[in-house]
Amino acid sequence: MTESKQARYDRYFMDIAERTAAMSYAEKRKVGCVIVRDNHIIAAGWNGTPHGHSNVCEYKDENGELKTKDTVIHAEANALYWCAKTEIITEGATCYITLSPCKHCALGLIQSGIKRIVYKELYWNDEKTGLDLLRQAGIEVEQIAESDYILLGYKGSGKPGGGVSVIPADNFTFNGRPLKELIGNFIQGDNNENTR
Repeated sequence: MTESKQARYDRYFMDIAERTAAMSYAEKRKVGCVIVRDNHIIAAGWNGTPHGHSNVCEYKDENGELKTKDTVIHAEANALYWCAKTEIITEGATCYITLSPCKHCALGLIQSGIKRIVYKELYWNDEKTGLDLLRQAGIEVEQIAESDYILLGYKGSGKPGGGVSVIPADNFTFNGRPLKELIGNFIQGDNNENTR
């Protein structure tokens, strides 16, 4: 079965969004975003603190639970802020995000003229998800299924999003052998470069 050209681009840009997520210093969840227009990346962002602040995204509450600081900027907001700062036009662009947007980020995406959202994981808080807002605004929303990818190299920090490379699973071979056969050998290798 031949996949569509758009599906190939979706996989490619989601792979880059995954790699972008690895740039985050967050411990709880690393999120990446890539904004694309005419099949070219115009901006990328990851969740993190504002310029001039320490790169510590969480704190421990009185019960010792890790909580995200309210000063952490979401990945898609960081990408949109970069576009605004550098006067990059986002009208008609597609946004690839590793986590579906919250309501606040959805509002920013709507106002920025984004026409399509492709996300990997669903935002965990139903009350704060922005998918309905996006759809009501006429923005195309699509989730890329986990089954479309093979996760490689999840070794190292053990943090969500840490040390993960994502590649499409279908029709890949290496030296004539199906990639799926070789996965076990790769994962067993020593890949601790993302330990922070």
